[in-house]
Amino acid sequence: LVRILEDGKVGIGTTAPAANLHIYEATTDTPLQITRAANTGNAMIKFETGSTDDWIVGLRNDSTSNFRIYSYGTSSDVFSINRTDGNVGIGTTSPNDDLNIHDTSASANLGIKITRGTQTHGLRIGVNDSHAFVWTDQSQSLAFATNNTERLTILSGGSVGIGTNSPLSKFNVLGTQGNWRVDPDSVSNEIQVLSTTVANDGFRTF
Repeated sequence: LVRILEDGKVGIGTTAPAANLHIYEATTDTPLQITRAANTGNAMIKFETGSTDDWIVGLRNDSTSNFRIYSYGTSSDVFSINRTDGNVGIGTTSPNDDLNIHDTSASANLGIKITRGTQTHGLRIGVNDSHAFVWTDQSQSLAFATNNTERLTILSGGSVGIGTNSPLSKFNVLGTQGNWRVDPDSVSNEIQVLSTTVANDGFRTF
């Protein structure tokens, strides 16, 4: 069923197209299919603003059959999904992990940013030309957890707590016997800070 309205709208599977091209499918059949004859051709959709090229989305003319989004603004594939393993690449067409973010510049400040509300930076995880980082500009604690339990906390003022999320000093360890230990060989030459009990009181060395 194809319907062309007097205003030029085309409906496929519908008599009331709501857009210039409106495809409606009520079954599990594929409503739209783009086929390329061989991997030397393209199966893509191109987006333009006026006469300016913006984006190409789909399969490029190569043998990988990977899905890509090409930006005319950067003259590169900015997003890619591997057909063979589903790996997603941002800035790379050869992602090596489930999600691979890449920049061709060795000095790039590259990361993932998580924001909410009016935040402009929030939390960033990434790398730059001098170090890797976990970074926040917010006045709040940074917590690390395992097994659904908070293990290490860094307060907004910089105090670090292990076993406590309310450190009382710059470095505060809270736990049972053997709270803090320096042990270079796992056998001897130890320094331990112990919990206060009758048997073990305070500080000792080996």
